[in-house]
Amino acid sequence: MKNTDSIVFERVELFLLQCFRNGITPFRYFSVHFLEGLIKSSTEELRSVLAKSLACGDTRAVSLLIELSKDEDEFVRLEAIDSLSNFPCEESYLAFCDGVKDESDLVRAYSFWGLSVASGERHKRDAQILLRTAASKEQSPRIYVDIYAGLYNLGEKERLEDLLRLFDVGNYQVKCAILHTLEDIADAENIERILLFLASRRNDDNGYAVSDTMHSIYHYLKTAGQQVAQRDEGTVLLSRSPQGLPHPPQCDHWGTFPKGKA
Repeated sequence: MKNTDSIVFERVELFLLQCFRNGITPFRYFSVHFLEGLIKSSTEELRSVLAKSLACGDTRAVSLLIELSKDEDEFVRLEAIDSLSNFPCEESYLAFCDGVKDESDLVRAYSFWGLSVASGERHKRDAQILLRTAASKEQSPRIYVDIYAGLYNLGEKERLEDLLRLFDVGNYQVKCAILHTLEDIADAENIERILLFLASRRNDDNGYAVSDTMHSIYHYLKTAGQQVAQRDEGTVLLSRSPQGLPHPPQCDHWGTFPKGKA
């Protein structure tokens, strides 16, 4: 039989998940002190959901996410690093610098993307060097997805083609990660190239997961591209990427793939 504490924590976990799905900051309902206490929970599922929900928070979330990015559980660190990319600042940049040394491929991948988001002009050159160095050392195609996306985000526009070429060497999880990354970095400048690529691959035998993801993203970006075309030149819509298009509101950022992706 469950004790009272476990029942309370289960309810808190479900409530935090609802906050995340509805884009509501947990600070609206919980104090910083209470959320700090959840970091010490012995339940990794609760810590993971907390990290996810803090993506919808404000700058008070940064210190909590940095603490969670050092968690002993890989998926807690993963969610913390992913959420931290919503808060580009000096503190998050330093956390991403630590994250690229993580033993987990996925945590390193997320951290490479985070570096490009949080670097700003002050650290842009350092971030580029770090990402280029990683590109010469890393072995996993999944990590290259975020390295190339990060370099693209830092202004190296030729990296889009590197990212597209990865599609032919990755498994279905890497392919799905690439597709969602294309959604992240899509803007008025590159959307025609991305749509052309997706259209050329729509009839490939990629399996259900890849084909379904490609189909939904293609139609979303095609609609979003038409909206961009109707706006003033140089104006783009906003998403997780500073230059990107908005995500479909009905979709989780990375769907069922832990940026879960892999």
